[in-house]
Amino acid sequence: MQSTNKKVSSKKDTKRNLVKASTKYRILVAAIITFVVLVCGGYIIHQAGVPARVLTGATIAGESVKVNELNYHFNEAYSMYYQYGIITSKEDLNKVFDEATGQTYRDYLYDVAAQNQQNIILLNREAKKEGFVSVSAARKVDEYITSLRDYAKTKKTTADNILKSQYGIGISVRDLKAFMTREVAAQEYTEYLKQTKYTLTEEQMQAMYDASPVDYDTVTFNAYLVAATYDATATDAQKTAAVALAKTQAQAILDATTDAQSFRDASATAAGTAGASQFADAADPTIYAKTAKSEILSYLNTDVADYLYSADRKAGDMTIITTDAGAYAVYFQSRQLDTDASVNYRSILISDTDIAAAKAKAEGYQASVTDEASFITLAKKYSDEPTTAIKGGLTSNVTSASINTAAPTEQEAALTAWLFSANRKPGDMTIIENVDGVTLYFYQKTLPSWEGTLLTTYAGTEYKTWYAALIAAEGNGYTLNMGALKFATY
Repeated sequence: MQSTNKKVSSKKDTKRNLVKASTKYRILVAAIITFVVLVCGGYIIHQAGVPARVLTGATIAGESVKVNELNYHFNEAYSMYYQYGIITSKEDLNKVFDEATGQTYRDYLYDVAAQNQQNIILLNREAKKEGFVSVSAARKVDEYITSLRDYAKTKKTTADNILKSQYGIGISVRDLKAFMTREVAAQEYTEYLKQTKYTLTEEQMQAMYDASPVDYDTVTFNAYLVAATYDATATDAQKTAAVALAKTQAQAILDATTDAQSFRDASATAAGTAGASQFADAADPTIYAKTAKSEILSYLNTDVADYLYSADRKAGDMTIITTDAGAYAVYFQSRQLDTDASVNYRSILISDTDIAAAKAKAEGYQASVTDEASFITLAKKYSDEPTTAIKGGLTSNVTSASINTAAPTEQEAALTAWLFSANRKPGDMTIIENVDGVTLYFYQKTLPSWEGTLLTTYAGTEYKTWYAALIAAEGNGYTLNMGALKFATY
């Protein structure tokens, strides 16, 4: 019996020791290492912003747009709203933007971001179909990246860290370069379309004018708003009384008016000490010279526009038009079709305090120009003027009055004399120096002002119509993935 018991006991001990202590230790260590790797790896992934780079923030026109690219456009929209004081801090993003739907400012700005990205995707697709290749995008983006890195150095940090603080984790210089390149390419294609696809002949413009003169005539008039003063807590009765007082003061202006100058002087009197600076040095803030109806609708209101464009309006007519803001005193001078010369030109700005070197560079560009298309390419590649470079250096609808100021600079005077010379012809070029460098100018054409304005307006309207149809096409819409946006934005 003793022998048997011994054997059983021995078997039990053998089972217990099948996994040696050293092996257990190695398994435990491996488990700990695995756990640490997972935790540390997750932390590194989190800090690197991987979720923002891999998660889809929106599906736009069938394309997956990652969270980081949508956040880039979100912050562009946020910055604009912050600049105008509509949003004052990140906390405002949680406030309700649309009471009817409960949509917050955050939700709304993500909608704006998605629409911006939709624009970029669709325009780049259309450009590719047409074979249009951006000339300005690479240079413009490289210049921005260089300035970003220079700024980072002054802050003793990296460009990536600057971007992280601005856009959140998940966007690097490499990402930004890709985003901006697509964005600028879309902007350049838009300008290309407006300049090449939507044009009118002289006969077409005349027919459009004959059909509706009011849409093209301009008016010259004086107007001054006497503001109705009341507190934010004012009752309706108090507001009505304030408007009535403003109307009385506006009538005093008209009572003293016999011509445009007396209207200006009476308005200066009504402005009092508080508004005296507007009228300093004989300035006349009341004059609206050769103003289009669209501008009146934008700056003033419909009632003022309707009055000025009435068929029975005659020189010297006056009226008062009241609004919730106060009362406008209005003095009509004339209605006319603006036939003053309007010039289109292109330019390449070369910024360099070494004027001789800048001029030599401009002369080199000038020598290489064979036609307008070649000048456009040069402007996109080399012009230091950020506003016009993407347009191929184009500036439209320039009149002598719009260039000349009360005290024109030598450059302004030289440009005016050259542009409006009687023997100027398309394709002419000149170089004009300024204190910061030189500008190479290319003369395109001269039109009556009303035709120049019509062409610009027509191109803008036709482009909007085309683009509206493009985004409305099946498959070109967008959907936001708010869950991914919230998870990957930090």
